[in-house]
Amino acid sequence: MRITLGLFFLIYISTFSIVAYSQDNQIQLKGIVPGKQAKNIQIVEQRISANIYRDYSYVECYYHLRNTGAEVEAEMGLPIMNFVAASQKNVNLYDRNSFEVLINNRSIGYRNIYIPNELREITGRKSNKNAVNRYYKKNMPGYAWRILFPENGELQLLVKYKLPAGQTNSFNYFGYQLAQSALWKGKIERTEVSVNLAGINPDALISVAPKTNEQNPQNFKWHYKNADSKDYIFVKYQGGFSRRNSFERETASNSIKFLLNNKKVSEKKIEKQKKTEIAFVKRSENQVNVFTKDFVLKSFANEVSERFPDIKKRIEKLDTYKFDTSYILILNGRRVNRNKAYETLYETHSTSIKSLELKDDTNSGKTEISIDTQKITTYGA
Repeated sequence: MRITLGLFFLIYISTFSIVAYSQDNQIQLKGIVPGKQAKNIQIVEQRISANIYRDYSYVECYYHLRNTGAEVEAEMGLPIMNFVAASQKNVNLYDRNSFEVLINNRSIGYRNIYIPNELREITGRKSNKNAVNRYYKKNMPGYAWRILFPENGELQLLVKYKLPAGQTNSFNYFGYQLAQSALWKGKIERTEVSVNLAGINPDALISVAPKTNEQNPQNFKWHYKNADSKDYIFVKYQGGFSRRNSFERETASNSIKFLLNNKKVSEKKIEKQKKTEIAFVKRSENQVNVFTKDFVLKSFANEVSERFPDIKKRIEKLDTYKFDTSYILILNGRRVNRNKAYETLYETHSTSIKSLELKDDTNSGKTEISIDTQKITTYGA
C-alpha cells in the first residue's frame, strides 16, 4: 500500500525513532516510576494489556493511584528503557508524541509531558551513553508529567504506546517489567497482565514466562495480589531479525482507518491534503486522524464562542496564512512552539480557560493569543 512518505513516516515511525535496529535489538519495557514529590503515592492496582505482532507490540498500562498523604503535585513517568540506552546515536528523547497519557480518561497532551532536567543535561552529546545508562539504572522518569493529588485523593492513569519487538538472530520477543512496589508507597494490591498474540500464529510461540494456568492458544494472563510485582513477563516467538522496512510495512497495513478532521475518509483523500495545511496528526493502533489548520481554527472559535464572543468573531475570520505568520500563542505565560500551536488550541477546552485575550503589538505587527487555564489534575513543566 503506497503511503505519502513525508506525512506517514512521521505518523507510524515517530514512536520508534529512538530505536537502533541492530542484529540484537534488545527491547525491555517497564512500568511507570516515581519522580519528585511522589513518596506518598501508592499504586493500588495495575493492569497491563499487550497486543503482540511479529515486529511490534501495542501496550496499554492502567494504574489506580492513591495519595496517602497531604495534597501534593507529584512527578512520575516512564523510565528510560533499554532500547534507548543501547541506541544512543538515534536517541530522540524530545519526541513527546510517541505515547499517550490520560488522567481520569482525559488526555494530558504533549505540553504536559517533559524531560527531567537531570536527563536533559546528559542528552544531545556524543559521549553521553554511559551517563544515560547510569540514569536508566536509577529507575527515574525519562518522560515525566505532574499530577495534582488532593489529600488522600485517588485517580486513574492510562499510558498507551507502541514499540518494535525485541529481536535477535533467532527469535523475536516481548519483555515487560512490571511496576515495582519497592519504588512506591506500600504494596501494589492488585496486578493483572494480559498478553494477546494478535498478529502471531500460536504455532510460532517458543516460550512464555513466568508460567501461568490462565491461558489459551492466543492469550496469556497473570494475576497477583499484594505482591511486590518483581516478575518480568517474557514471550518468545519465531521471527528472527527483520529490517526496519518490514516493520513499516506491517504498521502500514490495510487495517488502518483514516480520518480527516474526525471523519472517516479514504487513504487517497489523505494523500491529496496539502502538507502546508495539515495542523497535526493523531494516531492509535489502527487509526490515523489528520487535522487541518482551518478546521482547528474554526473548532477553537466555536469552543470559546459562548464565553468569549468577541474573540470568537476574530478567530473565525482568520485564514491560516495570517495565523501562521502574524499570531503567537501564549499558554500560561509561556510561548507555545509554532509546530504545536494548532494542537494546543484544539486541546484547550472552554471550561478550562481562566482568561483569554488577544493582544495586538503595533510595533511588530504580531498578535498574541494569551490563554490562562485553571489548575486541574495535571500540568506540564
